Amino acid sequence: MSNRAVTILAGATLLLGVLIGRASANTGGGSNKPKASTAATPGLDPKSYPRTKQGAATAAQAYNDALFRASLKTPDQRRAVIEAISTDAMRDQIDKDEDQGAAVAAKVFDLPKDEGQVVGRITPLGYRVVTFTKDSARVEIWTLTLLGKSGVGHGIPPQFSTATVDLAWERGAWRVAGSPQTKDGPTPLGDSPQASSDLLNATKDLQEFSYAAR
Repeated sequence: MSNRAVTILAGATLLLGVLIGRASANTGGGSNKPKASTAATPGLDPKSYPRTKQGAATAAQAYNDALFRASLKTPDQRRAVIEAISTDAMRDQIDKDEDQGAAVAAKVFDLPKDEGQVVGRITPLGYRVVTFTKDSARVEIWTLTLLGKSGVGHGIPPQFSTATVDLAWERGAWRVAGSPQTKDGPTPLGDSPQASSDLLNATKDLQEFSYAAR
């Protein structure tokens, strides 16, 4: 099963309980901070991200966001996104991975019929550039995700996770070189001094995105 499918199942587990058995996802104004993408997916332009660390970070966030949103869309819409942002070598594999995740989402949330009833939001909270050259980059993005459907499960709890996005410079732009790999946390917990300390240690070297209105 793809990492995207596992992520959607993990989120859905919190929301859907036994339905999963049938389903087998600081505002800052500094000019040196990359701006988190808030453009609609149809306007996604890989050539708008410069060949810099900041450009790689912004591209990684935009692509992770686009793939998450595409998992709730039609196959044609999803493949158009993958075609635009993927490297030539990894496009087919990414398409396969994302189809698996989308199949889980479609079954759990009755898509595309009930798309309007699904809350699917992903917000970047911080990033670190793990490696960077002029030809490749690896970026980790700490995200907050809300994923659920009206009337299904017991609410829509927030999910905190870290996505690792690999990029390659190809055809004059950063392209995603594999499906983002997602793991849980860091997760804020109330009334827990140890959890607060762990959160601080896990996020102290994460940099902040700045934001632009959609």
